[in-house]
Amino acid sequence: MANKDHPLRSNLINETYWVPYCQSIFGDSVKEPAVDYYINRYGGLNITGKNIVFANAIEDPWQYAGMRQL
Repeated sequence: MANKDHPLRSNLINETYWVPYCQSIFGDSVKEPAVDYYINRYGGLNITGKNIVFANAIEDPWQYAGMRQL
């Protein structure tokens, strides 16, 4: 069934879809994403790098993992 807000993406592809999907490809050692680890490592919203381009597309399921506004 198509997603009402994003018709090119199924309603079945949601937050609970990806961990079992990755485990089927990479094995059971894949666990939930270590969000706090990556926020601390890369600065969260306080990124200090230079010359970084964030390219997010409307149908990109990873768009919320990147910077969406300045």
